[in-house]
Amino acid sequence: MVPSGGLFRTTNALSAMPILVFGRSLDAGVTVTANAGTAAGLHADTHAIAVAPLLPSTIYFGSDGGIYKSTDRGTTWTPLNNSTFRATQFMSIAVHPIDPNFAIGGTQDNGTNFFEPAGTWRHADFGDGGYAVIDQSAVNNTNVKMCHTYFSNANLQGYGFVSSTASASEGNRTFCGCNGSAGNGIPCGEAVLFCAPLEQGSGTPNTIYSGNDSFTNPTTIVAGTTGSLAETKVGSGSGGVTSQDGGISCGATCTASYVNSSKLVLTATAVGGSVFTGWSGACSGIGSCAVTINGATKVNATLTLAPLITRILDIDANALYRPESDGVIILRYLFGCTESALTANALGARATCTGEPQTTTYLIDILPLLDADGNGRVQASSDELMIVRKLLGLTGTTITHGAMGVGATRPPVDFDAYIQALKPP
Repeated sequence: MVPSGGLFRTTNALSAMPILVFGRSLDAGVTVTANAGTAAGLHADTHAIAVAPLLPSTIYFGSDGGIYKSTDRGTTWTPLNNSTFRATQFMSIAVHPIDPNFAIGGTQDNGTNFFEPAGTWRHADFGDGGYAVIDQSAVNNTNVKMCHTYFSNANLQGYGFVSSTASASEGNRTFCGCNGSAGNGIPCGEAVLFCAPLEQGSGTPNTIYSGNDSFTNPTTIVAGTTGSLAETKVGSGSGGVTSQDGGISCGATCTASYVNSSKLVLTATAVGGSVFTGWSGACSGIGSCAVTINGATKVNATLTLAPLITRILDIDANALYRPESDGVIILRYLFGCTESALTANALGARATCTGEPQTTTYLIDILPLLDADGNGRVQASSDELMIVRKLLGLTGTTITHGAMGVGATRPPVDFDAYIQALKPP
């Protein structure tokens, strides 16, 4: 139905952001009034316009700000929101697991709002309220982890986080995510919806997943206490380490904050003829490092200046593998010996690697390869013990018996072959 004296239409066929909050035409759509003439007092983000069937001069307007009424064909407006009627558009609502009178919700232009157990609403945060999440492992309504999203774009996407009800008010939330630079595992530069999706998973506290247009970013974001990831480049070579979310990107040493239990993928890149020889700390091996943040988490990436010789366990470089020379030098290094104490009375006949810093530099470069059990740590009581056993001629299970370290990832059947590969004929 076209009301008497007016026709209303879109001016851009919905191909772009609307130009008008509310427009009116008195000439069959040839011209449409500007906001100043018909939208005074109206809240933006229009959702519905309805004309009273029996009173065509009466128009109802619905937006993020509620419901408005005009009795003069849209010339002036009266808000219908009052003490007995309040209308707000909720993008999402999250409810406490054991208290149905405890909820938070995102309300687009009107921020994020908190329905308190006493039955009152509190404005919890500013901006465009979007998706909301309440930790479903909460056991009371005081210490409750809550998250919500805001308006998002390529360089601003993430969520606000609080860990208690007392902090659920404007200005008290911690922002987690991309805010000009990557943060908490969320990268910048990805296409994203106006309100980035925030979904809840399992775990204690619940895992939450923040979505953007990236299909290759496996980062899992978790609402919880903040930890950190410290990455250090060691060895004689050059290069750096990056994380898939962009939070880690450095050469020598860098640290980034992440929420505990976040999962990241690190990649080491060697440059200038250097070679990446492996990870230590929270990761091991020579592939990508998949690390889960747990407090102050540390990862080392070792890069060597030139390709290593194939005879890794020939520490003194005399073309022999001997427990009383090569094995002893490794053991002393793991116990912290330096300079002359590292090699005194331990060099084999015809040794060519005999002094400092040559020996220590070599040991630093090969250290990740000495992690025989693959747990990210090179230890005298496990890795070195198995290496010495192999140098003594033991094979099979006699190498690993009682010597595997905590968190070992290499299967026992592979130990013999792995250590043998470090001492080819």
